[in-house]
Amino acid sequence: ASKVKWHLCCANIDFYELMGMTVEEQITSWTEEKTDRIIEEAQKRQSDGSSRTVREMKHYIERHYAEGISLDELADQVHMSKTYLSMLFKKEEGISYIKYLTKVRVDKAMEFLKQGYKAKDVCGMVGYHDYKYFSTQFKNITGMTLDNYKKSL
Repeated sequence: ASKVKWHLCCANIDFYELMGMTVEEQITSWTEEKTDRIIEEAQKRQSDGSSRTVREMKHYIERHYAEGISLDELADQVHMSKTYLSMLFKKEEGISYIKYLTKVRVDKAMEFLKQGYKAKDVCGMVGYHDYKYFSTQFKNITGMTLDNYKKSL
């Protein structure tokens, strides 16, 4: 006869193994071992899910950095509340999503500037509509003004 196994969270619970036990200590030990495996796997999956969510969020930002990305839009993309998503992102990345978005935009701006684009053009290319605000954000991230950065290339 083939053995029947129950696969819950990769615990591989073999009930025939349990049915063959007659000593209470064996049954207790077996149950504790399987329970520990289930809890461990559930915790692993839960943390992997959070990381996956943040990875999805970062991937979305990196693809759509030139657009006006709101936290509401990001929450819709990963099917979570914006409050929880904001806390999760900050916990895992150490910065808020808006600071991450700003960093991505400035990194992309640096790439475009290296390619020879004018700073005024790059401003719109990376999702800013106000050149003064863009130049302030650029300096906050890089420590350099746009002009100084262009001269350093």
